[in-house]
Amino acid sequence: YGNAHWTVLDADNYVDWSDSLLRKWVADDINASTATWKFVLFHHPGFNSSIEHYEQQQMRALSPIFEKGKVDIVFTGHVHNYQRSYP
Repeated sequence: YGNAHWTVLDADNYVDWSDSLLRKWVADDINASTATWKFVLFHHPGFNSSIEHYEQQQMRALSPIFEKGKVDIVFTGHVHNYQRSYP
């Protein structure tokens, strides 16, 4: 929409994000975009400190792809509390 590129991914644990073909697809999708804003959206956050959901952080495997592709914002859900880091 507009000058934004959205990538929406399935973050459930049955998806094998160590699969090189899936990782390549994500990287190619993000890197092919010339949009000013790059957004990624999925349900299970890659990083969280919630004890209840601590083992559901499989999406952290994609963070190097997001960083290299200069993704501006990653939107997630699942953990229903406020968490932040101190840069």
